[in-house]
Amino acid sequence: MKRHIILTLILISLFAINSSSYVQTPVGDLASFVTNCSPAPYSEQVPLNNLISFDITDDGKSLNADSIEVKVTDKDGKSLNGNWQKVLKSGNNKKRDYTIVYQSYEMFGSEQKVTVTITAFDYAGNELKSYEYHIITEMRSFGQNRKVNSDLGNLDSSRPVTVCDTIGNTWVAWQAGAGSNRDIYVSKLPKGAGSFDSAVKVTNNANDQCNPAIALDSNDKLHVVWQDNRQADDNNQGDWDIYLSTSIDGTTWSTEIRVNDPNENDQVNPAIALDSNDNQYVVWQDDRAFNQDIYIAKSSDGFTTKTVSEPITFDTTDQTEPVITVDSVNTVYVVWTDSRNLATNGTDIYGAASNNTWTNIAVVSDPKNQTSPVIAAEEAGTILHLLWVDDTDPSGSIFYAYTTDGLQGPTINSDVVDERDDAQKEPAIFVTGSTGTDLRVYASWQDWRNVDTTNPNDTDIYFAELSSSLGTNIFVGDDGTNSYQGEPAIGVCILGFPYLVWTDGRNANTDIYYAASTFAEPIPIWTKDIQHLTGANWGDDYLGKLNSPGEINIKIPPAAFPFDCDMRISASRIMNTNTQRLTAKESKGQFEFGPSGIQFKVPITIAIAYAPSSAKPEVYWYDPENDLLRQEGITNVTYIEKATVHIVRFKVRHFTSFYLFGGDVAAAVGGGGGGGGGGGCAISASSRGNVIEYMLPYFFYIAVLLMIKLKDARNRKII
Repeated sequence: MKRHIILTLILISLFAINSSSYVQTPVGDLASFVTNCSPAPYSEQVPLNNLISFDITDDGKSLNADSIEVKVTDKDGKSLNGNWQKVLKSGNNKKRDYTIVYQSYEMFGSEQKVTVTITAFDYAGNELKSYEYHIITEMRSFGQNRKVNSDLGNLDSSRPVTVCDTIGNTWVAWQAGAGSNRDIYVSKLPKGAGSFDSAVKVTNNANDQCNPAIALDSNDKLHVVWQDNRQADDNNQGDWDIYLSTSIDGTTWSTEIRVNDPNENDQVNPAIALDSNDNQYVVWQDDRAFNQDIYIAKSSDGFTTKTVSEPITFDTTDQTEPVITVDSVNTVYVVWTDSRNLATNGTDIYGAASNNTWTNIAVVSDPKNQTSPVIAAEEAGTILHLLWVDDTDPSGSIFYAYTTDGLQGPTINSDVVDERDDAQKEPAIFVTGSTGTDLRVYASWQDWRNVDTTNPNDTDIYFAELSSSLGTNIFVGDDGTNSYQGEPAIGVCILGFPYLVWTDGRNANTDIYYAASTFAEPIPIWTKDIQHLTGANWGDDYLGKLNSPGEINIKIPPAAFPFDCDMRISASRIMNTNTQRLTAKESKGQFEFGPSGIQFKVPITIAIAYAPSSAKPEVYWYDPENDLLRQEGITNVTYIEKATVHIVRFKVRHFTSFYLFGGDVAAAVGGGGGGGGGGGCAISASSRGNVIEYMLPYFFYIAVLLMIKLKDARNRKII
């Protein structure tokens, strides 16, 4: 999970000690005692597995190096799992120079803050004053865009919704078909698979079914609801109704059941949520009172037992666009767009809660119009997070608020988008964790910033992590065809990384597309705690240990580390990259080696197994400073062929991301920047994928970064 890391080094103000009386006198700024910080103070785009190091001097008077303690915490103040070591560089009884090296045993998060606290005492036992600096980690990126509905031919598809089950399967539901004869479909991306399964048709009725919503219960049973006009010709049943179907495998679906009670009016725009007891709550927009109201129904058995629809709103004006969530104590919250103050204040966002007799509460009632709300609850407690479209900006922008307790006391933070002169619509939100405990708030929306007069439909999907230190707006698409993208929905995979689905017009008809976060797998392929003086010798039978594609072995000579200390060395697969946009040659694998930021004193040897192929893969490392794949420093490349796998072996003197391609790579790709953070041997492309994938989102980041620095300081606040 990508985090921007603010490395707050709290070092201590030094005082000179009078050895006879122990009277302290200031000796100046402690910053002069700290040198060679790596990464440099205020660095940005720092890799997620980077070493942290700095030099410090014990002058025998002011700083007792034996008393130094180092603590590294994330933005919530949580201590990270890692290890720090003090290494003597040089010195004598009067003066000693040390290098402090910190290695985290877990990936830093994207765009997150990390605080490094260093405490120490002088020789008289007095605690010294601190010094601090920070760094910022690299942004999140998204991998190759994958088509979800590949088997539906020329049917227009739209309105996707998504969930991920406890096994790791990703489920997407959507509507497809002609405007008056649509059906609801579902498809699964199995855990670890590269493409979605064939779509399954959920509805089997000749009339129109549309606007699906989806939820999972604790047993991974799928619940899909939609609006349905199969009763349109029956005057006793109404035109549009809300229907539901369930499935335990995504293939066989239960009989379609009407959720609302029979009436002659329209029920549309359903939303669904489940509580921890697997009770199902469905809300919708209802015109039975001759205006639009919000209704809700509850069931414990998939609405097999008929329930009574209950109105939440009674105002004679229109209430529309309902959304729903359930908090950790099973309180149900519904919010919607409300017109009761339209004449004086525009539309507002109102809400109601099950623990307050559904009393209507004005959640956001600023001047101008507020519409299109979305809501999500934290995993613990009663804090809610909301997005909506707000006409405070003339074109309409995405605004954000979080509450302090249920629907009470929203705190407005309008820093969601960094191009507020252009329109943003159709917000989506997803929340994991809770305040103070790994909180992640993800937002996505449809964005008009790249629309021009020659192609007014060229809208894009953007993403931001609102709980990060910057909330940088990230461009998600990879088509480059100036086509429509809209209607985003967010999910989180079983490992906790966000993914997106949306409606996409890059082809002749509208389709559903998917993109997942690029990340290095949390569980390494290869990891060892290496002693500095011993190194890692793989022995004579290292070839026998590589029997499957993707397996790795690493040989590190004794005393090869840049510091005279022990380290944990690891290698992980990089997931959800976009190598097909880089080259037509077959990818044999992409791997993150760490810790990043390490330069070995002598070459180390890496061996990677890959699937047998007539084309010998070439090895490249990623240079983020120049946005290139490079081969400088890769030497002694050797190929070994076994019956089940082939192996490439090579020497390098640094760790970063390495890529194997089954032949010549396409011409090197330059870029328009993309964020610094150091050169190839000092920084990795972890969670960036490859050059093309990295650059497409970050061409836009250049403008964002300039805006952040020069125009909108609000987006750079550290939280």
